[in-house]
Amino acid sequence: MNGWVIEALECTVNCTTSGVGLVVFGLSTGSFLVACMCVREHRVSGVGVSGTVRFEKGTVTGVLLGGGNRGWRCVGEVSSMAALIEVPARKAA
Repeated sequence: MNGWVIEALECTVNCTTSGVGLVVFGLSTGSFLVACMCVREHRVSGVGVSGTVRFEKGTVTGVLLGGGNRGWRCVGEVSSMAALIEVPARKAA
């Protein structure tokens, strides 16, 4: 179990890279910097015809939806981030 399992909710999370491909920069040290854009889609909905989703007051999602303690049938969030990852140079054999 990942700690996200709540029987009253249905949740999906999807992370993908966006853009044409990975951008790679070679460094003088033999390392590489790899840049990419990641998109995260998160959808949560209540189970059954009357199930709802509630967010705690003060959470980012709760604030964006007008404050906490409101019920929603389904909520979808999309966020993106740029990632820059250093890949170390290969060690000599």
